[in-house]
Parts: sequence; C-alpha cells; structure tokens
Amino acid sequence: MPFLGREKAVEVLFAIIPHESLVEPILEALVEAGVRGATVFETMGMGQILYDTMPLLARLRETSGTETTHNRTIMTVIEPIQREA
Repeated sequence: MPFLGREKAVEVLFAIIPHESLVEPILEALVEAGVRGATVFETMGMGQILYDTMPLLARLRETSGTETTHNRTIMTVIEPIQREA
C-alpha cells in the first residue's frame, strides 16, 4: 500500500549527536551514502530537563560538575537495509 507516493517501505534514522562539531562531518557522510535530505534540530535529554526543574537533581549536578548541554539530533528517511537470511 503506497504511503506518501512511495511503493516500498522506508526507515527513519535518528542520530543524537552530543558535540556540535560532529554534525557537519556526519551530514557529509550521509550525503556520500546517498541520503538526499535530513533535518537537524537542537535537543535536550530528559535528565537535562529534570536537572533544571528538580532541586535535588540540580544539587547532584552541582556536586558532579556536570553542566546542562544541548545535543543535535539528525533525522532522515532511509531505504531499509537489506539483510541476508
């Protein structure tokens, strides 16, 4: 059954990148692999959000020396990988 004009199944790839400097090389590798488009957006993990809203977790973060950081998430549609049986 076609979906959005496609006759075959596709998969969605999500890649969470913790360092902004890695985003461009990863996108270049995706292009070399034949990926024609992707969406990159800034994301924050649940733990990072909870650190900001729960005083106990915020205190734990202060003692551990960890800072809140933002990740970049790359999302793209890819052809399914053909696996041999």
